[in-house]
Amino acid sequence: MTRFVVYLSAAGWLAVTIASVWALGAPPEGDGFLRGANRIEGFLTWQLASLGIGLIGAIALRLTQAPRGPVLRTLGYGPLIVSSLVALVIAGIVAWAAFSPLPPPAPTDATPPTTVAPSSDPSE
Repeated sequence: MTRFVVYLSAAGWLAVTIASVWALGAPPEGDGFLRGANRIEGFLTWQLASLGIGLIGAIALRLTQAPRGPVLRTLGYGPLIVSSLVALVIAGIVAWAAFSPLPPPAPTDATPPTTVAPSSDPSE
């Protein structure tokens, strides 16, 4: 029975991972700064679901009493490993964006405007 759960979770993981890539191709929605955020949200939601399914498959493999061959191990632990690596890459990109130094401001060639104070001499 647990072999069936491992096979089913591997197939479900593959379907959900394909759905996450498919979500990136969705047409952008919204206006302004957040236009197209639905694609990122869909990708991250489906990736979280694939991580959960991969975890279920790994736990089912761990609980099985049947002999574990290389195919069963790959189908049990592979999805969890791949989903974990994707999560680490996403976390690394977020950390890099948060902690990288900002570039210096671009130099400008324009001189600031100067104002001439009116003279206090009434004869002028």
